Amino acid sequence: MARSTICLVDDDPSLRASVSNLMSSLGLEILVFDSAETFLASDCIEDTGCLVLDFRLQGMNGLDLMAHLAAASRAVPTIMLTGNDADIVQQQALALGAAAFLTKPLNPPEFLAAVRDILARQA
Repeated sequence: MARSTICLVDDDPSLRASVSNLMSSLGLEILVFDSAETFLASDCIEDTGCLVLDFRLQGMNGLDLMAHLAAASRAVPTIMLTGNDADIVQQQALALGAAAFLTKPLNPPEFLAAVRDILARQA
């Protein structure tokens, strides 16, 4: 069964709202979380087809969440977001299996292409 839910983990309420509105307007199912811990406590991990994850979060950061999921054999196709394009963060995210690494502010066509590519691989 294809996993088609998009989960967004970001502590910025305006980004959560804008991405949620964009995905919903395209008929895509999205769930939003304000922290890695909230995402981990949810019951949607198994249904997540694409995890959109901010690097800088309160508490557990994005790389820590990716490592935690991988260690638990629950790796999820991930798009890592960051406010800067630090090479070391990008290298670490890609080493942990990130499918894409995008900088904020998001470029909607680039972001949508990355999400659609990941979801197409889940089909």
